[in-house]
Amino acid sequence: MATPRIIQTLSGFAGFGAPTWIASVLADRTPPVPEDLSPEDVAAPGCAYAEVDGRPVIYRTLGTGDLPVVFIHGFGESLRIWEPIQEAIAQTHRTVSLDLWGFGASVRPDDITPRDWVREVFGLLDALGIGRAVFVGHSLGGRVSLMCARHAPERVAGLVLCDADWGQARHGYLLAWALCRGPWVGLLLGKMRANPRHLRRLLTVFGTPNFHPDLEALQRPLRVRGTVRAWCALGSAPPWRDIRRLPESVHCPALVIHGHDDPIVPRWAGEELAKRLGAEHLDLPDCGHFAPEEYPEQVCAALKGFVRGL
Repeated sequence: MATPRIIQTLSGFAGFGAPTWIASVLADRTPPVPEDLSPEDVAAPGCAYAEVDGRPVIYRTLGTGDLPVVFIHGFGESLRIWEPIQEAIAQTHRTVSLDLWGFGASVRPDDITPRDWVREVFGLLDALGIGRAVFVGHSLGGRVSLMCARHAPERVAGLVLCDADWGQARHGYLLAWALCRGPWVGLLLGKMRANPRHLRRLLTVFGTPNFHPDLEALQRPLRVRGTVRAWCALGSAPPWRDIRRLPESVHCPALVIHGHDDPIVPRWAGEELAKRLGAEHLDLPDCGHFAPEEYPEQVCAALKGFVRGL
């Protein structure tokens, strides 16, 4: 069992993929583009604003229903990732999606930690009068969803975790920590802002031919002032020991959805997470790290079935 896990992990982005991509970006002689936008410049249409801890929270709410569904995006993403799925679920449920602080059209605090996102999510739900909900998280959003379930289990009716990050690859966190200790994050983001080819190549590594992201919607938030500072704060001291203990303290109904060919969170990690949570497990063939965008119909159908079961 150990050997396949090692092969899956090292063959993915957290293994050999990341250094190769980083080297190719740094070798590009294109002058970097500076951070020159405000959060408001990149806000998705139809968003609203609330305030939590003195910071604005950008969110979208659709639909009505007795059991709300909250959508939480992954690292470097925004609430846009959930648009088609949120619209479909909103036909029968109240839905909420948000931009986590540090991403999308949110503010870029220079002292942000992952625990701040728990306060952001519950602060927004308090502002909207939502006491209990189903949490749907992708990648980093899966980790945030697990943190919310540990922090306030009475408020989490269930979890749907898509390609969730739960500390499965310790060396990946060490790589992030090393990058954030020097000028590397600033250099990488500057090059990605200047040349969309780097972002396109990165997403090609993450996904499969079924993945067709809106490159401009992903690239523009990288130009928001304070992005490098906020991302370095997030990665400077990754608490991977704490992250790996998350599944042990969560006991609500759960569904784990995982791309079979995910190079970021290998499929063994999805299987292990489902086992630790006692959760249902859906493995999507020919799918990379972005299950909600690569196979939105399948993810939506699984989510609907899970919520009906609750």
